[in-house]
Amino acid sequence: MPQKQPNAAVTTASVLFALIALLHLLRSIAAWPAAINNITIPVPVSYVAFLAAGAMAVWLWKSGR
Repeated sequence: MPQKQPNAAVTTASVLFALIALLHLLRSIAAWPAAINNITIPVPVSYVAFLAAGAMAVWLWKSGR
């Protein structure tokens, strides 16, 4: 049975999610401020976002392989 070729769109999306996860982790470690429409986003939100984006990156990477 031939090997499945990775879908370029799935690979691209998984890399983007991984970069987003990395940025959230960096924000958490460095405690960078973040605000949306004058609402301050607490740093622990980035921990949750790191886990969510990281999980989605892994899920997409595995589904595209």
